[in-house]
Amino acid sequence: MPVPDAWHDEFPGVETVDLIPLVDGDAGGNSGWCTYDWGFDAPDVEVFCGGQNHKTVTAAAFWRQGFLVHFGFEESPAQLNDAGDAMLLAAIAYAARCKEDRPVTRVVSPFKTRKRALLPREKAKAGLAGEEALQTWFDGPVVVELADLAEEARCKRYDEVLPFLVANGSSRLEVDAVLRAWGVGNRDPAFFARCERALGAGGDEAAKARALLERYVPAGPSAAATAEAWSKWIAEHRDFVFFSDVGGYRWIVDPLARQRGVPTAQLRGALRVAPAAEQVR
Repeated sequence: MPVPDAWHDEFPGVETVDLIPLVDGDAGGNSGWCTYDWGFDAPDVEVFCGGQNHKTVTAAAFWRQGFLVHFGFEESPAQLNDAGDAMLLAAIAYAARCKEDRPVTRVVSPFKTRKRALLPREKAKAGLAGEEALQTWFDGPVVVELADLAEEARCKRYDEVLPFLVANGSSRLEVDAVLRAWGVGNRDPAFFARCERALGAGGDEAAKARALLERYVPAGPSAAATAEAWSKWIAEHRDFVFFSDVGGYRWIVDPLARQRGVPTAQLRGALRVAPAAEQVR
């Protein structure tokens, strides 16, 4: 088929692209729904393929979260051809083998809240072009800090503050001043060791650490928990947590990784399928 307009940047000078048809002839109606790939920053998601769309080449039409499958093509099973049937049935069978996996990351829908969805901080680079764009993407002192710089210096400063960015209640990004002063990013695993040191130091440093842990690790002990309780929790969960921007700019526990004793950084895709012995139960 002709290369979709939104794909031209990825296929310069190319007129057509090969696709696998899932229906015979023209089924009519809409193409379906796809999901921007930047929304997948969690281990419980596995993308199978994209499809013809008006967004991007990498937008996902067909993907799994936990044991659930998103089959974004519009046609009903009765309209699918043999290839479409095989693909849908294979996905159902595959997801059934992922019965131990569960959807972990929850993303608030902008259609429900009427607020902009939480976006990965890297996407905010689009807001560096002018002052109006800066105020759309950012909040707090960082707006003035970036606005006062020339474009090249602004991009460099953005890269410097990127590890310390966090979304506020308006879905705008602001700089976490404490983390910036500490020199450790909120999604850097070193965040936990730095907080432990601060808790051990007591006083104002401990108070800062408690506020940061409450903000970024809501699954952990309460803010009032002792330093020993936090250290115990961190030791037990350090390898089994991941940071998600779209999921709330926070650390989230991967229950499947913890259950299997496999670091979440290593437990991705087909590795999350249940062992053969579990599948026959």
